[in-house]
Amino acid sequence: MTAGNLSVRFLPDQVLFQDGRHVADLAYQRLHIGVEDDRFIEAGPVPREGTILDFT
Repeated sequence: MTAGNLSVRFLPDQVLFQDGRHVADLAYQRLHIGVEDDRFIEAGPVPREGTILDFT
């Protein structure tokens, strides 16, 4: 995955992060992932798969 200068690569035994010339790795045993809902105010057209919750 790439976002701007940051890229994340999922290898068989670790995750590799690269930000420009800086590289770091993280073992899957030390990786913690969380998910949470968040409201997002869209300034342009709403994506097809989006759900309108409210208007501002």
